[in-house]
Amino acid sequence: MVFISTFRGTTFKDDGKVGDYLCPPFDVIDDNLRDALYSHSELNIVRLENGKEYEGDGKSENKYKRASAHYNLWLQKEYLRKSEVPHYYILEEIFKFRGDRVSRKSLIALFDVYNGILPHEKTRSAPKEDRLKLVEETGAIFSSIMTLVEDQEKKLQEFLESNSQSEPIITGSIPLMHDFKLWKADEDDPEIHDWFRDKELYIADGHHRWETAKKYAEDTWSPSLVNVCYLRMMNVFPMDSEGVKLLGYHRALTNLDESLNLLLERSLREKFDFERTEWRDEFYNWDTLAEEKILYSIKKDSNITWFILSRKDSTESIYELLDESFKECFGENLNNHVEYEHDIKSTKIKLSDNEYQACFFMNALSKDYFTSTVRRGKLLPPKSTFFYPKLPTGVVIQNACER
Repeated sequence: MVFISTFRGTTFKDDGKVGDYLCPPFDVIDDNLRDALYSHSELNIVRLENGKEYEGDGKSENKYKRASAHYNLWLQKEYLRKSEVPHYYILEEIFKFRGDRVSRKSLIALFDVYNGILPHEKTRSAPKEDRLKLVEETGAIFSSIMTLVEDQEKKLQEFLESNSQSEPIITGSIPLMHDFKLWKADEDDPEIHDWFRDKELYIADGHHRWETAKKYAEDTWSPSLVNVCYLRMMNVFPMDSEGVKLLGYHRALTNLDESLNLLLERSLREKFDFERTEWRDEFYNWDTLAEEKILYSIKKDSNITWFILSRKDSTESIYELLDESFKECFGENLNNHVEYEHDIKSTKIKLSDNEYQACFFMNALSKDYFTSTVRRGKLLPPKSTFFYPKLPTGVVIQNACER
């Protein structure tokens, strides 16, 4: 059972430049992107979502306290405005994918984090601690959780279309992301509310945020807030939306010595069949295929050798098998050796430039495998799915423990 609720969202005042104020979610913001977003606009929400850290930061002054100060100042100056009445929100995103123009729509609403939410990935402690500190300091949720729902009846799709026929309340172009339009659904719809009762939501992106939401709800529980603190902002897409691209999530290795190289090769050959190949430009679309294969590249001296790896055991996904090899080889030092990458072209360049010693370019999981795995309650290794594109941060802000 899924419980859905409208809410009084906070949005940027529409001054024609709202897109300039939005950013990607925290987990893809590196130092270079953060610097670019800081320079792009003094109101870019990266200052709230994942701000800069400075030498001398401590308990009394840090990125979380600065985020809270910025947030309260922007509310005071009415750069941000809270809705007077609760709404559902409809978000349309327009983006380019491999040369094609694609659009998708999703419903933004509050959902009970403990009912009908299905995860698929294991999480790590550091990102959850980071997100918890941010919500504790600011009392706000800046980035939504991306979810999918099975919509054979086309009920959600019809709701999205019927509530996005008027002029949007905000439009914009987000730096280094894509274009968007936002609508408000004027009132709560009992039919969509009842329809969700019999559904389950599959988390596509935002596992750390979901687990943080549960922890925050437990920490802030009180009798007067019991029905509110467990509600978390989520974007819901129809499962068969052509605008939700499930891509492969690549792995790259660093800090390998000869003994680790030998140990890794032995482990890989136990789990995979190796087929020697050469690079071909068609491999740039490798991450769109759902063939359960890995394109493996290893660099020695100035030479890059390429292999296609096929599973010997078809009962486990390529992500699970590769994760087993990494744990066998690196143990508790896994994070010192493994990096995760979205983009094949930039990752290949880093391999050529000696930033990486080996790369594993991954096929995507099929949506059928994804849904069947989730329904069995099985958790995949971190970074096993890359749902493209990431949701923008700051389109709508949720005040924690409020509706």
